[in-house]
Amino acid sequence: MAKMTKVAKRLPTSRSLPSTTPQDREAKRRRILEAAAAEFAQCGFDTASIESIASRAGIGKGTIYTYTGSKDQLFSACLQLFGDELHQLLDETVRTSIGLPLPHRFTLISQRLTDLGQRRADFVTIYFASMFGVHPRGRDLVVQSARTVITGLEQLFLLGQSEGVVRDDAPAGLMAPLYFMNRLGYSRMLDSLDLRTYTHTEQAEFLKDMHWSAINAGSVR
Repeated sequence: MAKMTKVAKRLPTSRSLPSTTPQDREAKRRRILEAAAAEFAQCGFDTASIESIASRAGIGKGTIYTYTGSKDQLFSACLQLFGDELHQLLDETVRTSIGLPLPHRFTLISQRLTDLGQRRADFVTIYFASMFGVHPRGRDLVVQSARTVITGLEQLFLLGQSEGVVRDDAPAGLMAPLYFMNRLGYSRMLDSLDLRTYTHTEQAEFLKDMHWSAINAGSVR
């Protein structure tokens, strides 16, 4: 009995979990969302599994539920994260480009949207998939997010038309969403077609030829 008591005294009465800072928790949450976006983009919402997402993130399955809840909530959180990053990027770009000539402002926005699309390729995939109704709940989030972005771009197009910088007299409300989707989608197209090794002129020529080929092929009966 005395021997057992000595052993017991050497054992800790409790084991505290390592403390984590808010920054640590946010970093882990983002890692989970990045793994989830990759899973959703590759497999689709229905086929994606929490087990696979946990494996991609290098964490236990239970941790997923601790941070994000259900698969549906996880999907929505991915869209929310990308929407927040998108709004922040555009807000900062518009704010810091005040005073620059309008063509430079358009160029800067175009470059940053394209860069975001490249860095967040999986998020862009599920963003557009939701926009076109693949996941009903996701569509509501994306439409609200896109509406905010497009409204801001529409104001720039109106300003550009009034100053003669934008020569196209098409409605700004039409050009803004096309511009927005084109800039995000353009980076994905470059990746999928492996065009990043080509010059911008060569990229433009290739995409133009592909576009017209598709139209001509579609018109043949």
